[in-house]
Amino acid sequence: MDINERIKGLDWPITGITMIGQRRLINIEWAIRFVIANGVMGDFIECGVWRGGSSVFARAVLKALNNSDRHVWLVDSFQGLPKARTSNDDDNWSTMEYLK
Repeated sequence: MDINERIKGLDWPITGITMIGQRRLINIEWAIRFVIANGVMGDFIECGVWRGGSSVFARAVLKALNNSDRHVWLVDSFQGLPKARTSNDDDNWSTMEYLK
């Protein structure tokens, strides 16, 4: 593992609960803090969860901020990524079994 790649979310870790990297986790925290501070209504949703690490983190941020009126939703096909439908699509992702 290259820690610099991991921080940026530029690698594809086979283990762990998130693949987005520290920078994107910081962005999630910033976004949650922003919407709470500005009274923006709504919940948090993670689409394409892999192992749900971003949602686990979002829930922890909400709990740390004593916010119990927002839900955290996770959405996934749990079947991996679909095969390419056009010649412009990259089909590498659909062959990665560990994304299921």
